Amino acid sequence: MWLVIACVLSAALPDTSAAYFNGFNRPKVVHLAAKAGKGPVIVIVVDAMRPDRLSPYGAARDRSPNMAALADDGVTLTNYFVNANWTRPSTASILTGLLPSDHRVQGEADKLGPDVTTIAEALSESNVPTGAVIGNGNAASAFGLAQGFTEFADTVKHWKGLPTADDVVDLALPFVERHKNERFFLFVFMVDPHDPYHAPGNFETMYVRDPNTPL
Repeated sequence: MWLVIACVLSAALPDTSAAYFNGFNRPKVVHLAAKAGKGPVIVIVVDAMRPDRLSPYGAARDRSPNMAALADDGVTLTNYFVNANWTRPSTASILTGLLPSDHRVQGEADKLGPDVTTIAEALSESNVPTGAVIGNGNAASAFGLAQGFTEFADTVKHWKGLPTADDVVDLALPFVERHKNERFFLFVFMVDPHDPYHAPGNFETMYVRDPNTPL
């Protein structure tokens, strides 16, 4: 069995009127025992994508069939919270389970310290292969976020040439192929919805509407 987790980094907020977290209020990586027989885990982050424009979250137009298929075969979370309002501290929290005040990646000059344990480091203790393909420079190895990964691909060379989702997937697939018969952890970071906005041509007309229609 494969576990695929799709995360959306967005400023669009869920309904928190009945917010309650049933469990630890300060989750963190404490210990991971990778038992035999467990399948791979793939975490896919899509930066700046609005949940309310996706089919699983009630979007009027069905433009995300793959997300819908993933949701139909899994679990859709509706009560969720981000730990920071920008990429680097948010990514550090995803990889460590810590608040920014604890992992200390908060400002533009900050990077993750070697004293902080990432999920990749914890899995390495059980000899689980770990890989990452990063399409956002603020989640790059330069900021300590490659700690523990056996393979880590920085794809961003400059902000005017951000990789597409196809570019990221093309780099991730060889890792999957090499480890398809064993447990592995793969962290994939896509940035297509983020600015600068260079949508493929077919998307330019997909959402054409009457200019008098309220947003």
